[in-house]
Amino acid sequence: TQEQVLIDRQTNLERMQIFAPSDGLVRNLRMTTLGGRVRPGDVVMELLPTSSELIVEAKLKPSDLAFVKPGQAATVKLDAFDYSIYGVLDGAVTYVSPDALSELMAGQEHIFYRVQVKVNSEQMPSTHHKSIEVTPGMTAQVEIRTGQMSVLSYLTKPLIKTVSSAFSER
Repeated sequence: TQEQVLIDRQTNLERMQIFAPSDGLVRNLRMTTLGGRVRPGDVVMELLPTSSELIVEAKLKPSDLAFVKPGQAATVKLDAFDYSIYGVLDGAVTYVSPDALSELMAGQEHIFYRVQVKVNSEQMPSTHHKSIEVTPGMTAQVEIRTGQMSVLSYLTKPLIKTVSSAFSER
């Protein structure tokens, strides 16, 4: 019947639209075939958020996991801008992945935990009264404050570690 044809066409129309949870820029569009079909779980595109909130994703070594928790203060240094001139961005850890992840780099498997740091966007670095433009995909160095250590403790730690392991046997 015509009603069934109309319902089928409405269903097809609904399935042709993709809605994102937030505004953003499309990157790495992988589906360009008109009328192509997408299976559940297929990546169609990457969406880079354009909101004013700046989230920096970092990789945390497994040996540092015990010292990093959400809420800890962090400092972000953008690789594109010399921090000695432009300064650093202050932020806080908002997420630490519950499971270790791995990636293959130069033929070796690297294990890490994903950490997200929310940056205080009101304090964006600037020079000569011109603020810099931070764009998605920029690389950065993240330093998470895990505690305090005196300069003497920091300098003598390798020596103490070597001496204490020199007199032990596995």
